[in-house]
Amino acid sequence: MKTWLGIQALVVICATVVIAGCGDTSTEPVVTGRKPVAAPTKLEATSINEGSVGLRWASSDTSVTAFLVRYSAVSGSDSTRYLRVNDSAATTVAVTGLREGVIYSFTTYA
Repeated sequence: MKTWLGIQALVVICATVVIAGCGDTSTEPVVTGRKPVAAPTKLEATSINEGSVGLRWASSDTSVTAFLVRYSAVSGSDSTRYLRVNDSAATTVAVTGLREGVIYSFTTYA
């Protein structure tokens, strides 16, 4: 797990039980017109299955209204995808549609 500019990233090898180490992001989302919220912390994979991964994170900021999960293949062969979690109390999500044997990087935003 690596934290950079308040963002935690996790790299997971899909369809295996290996968490491959640290991921980095080169940019941080820009928020305008409202008070910045605390970034989610402790991002981890809770389950890894063929074509999907379960993610869990912690959030202590009560002003969060939704979360965004950004994920892409580390090799750059796939485009970056986003999954919006509209439940402000949510701390888990299942990301589906992943390809077996591909290493993915996951990042959560609030």
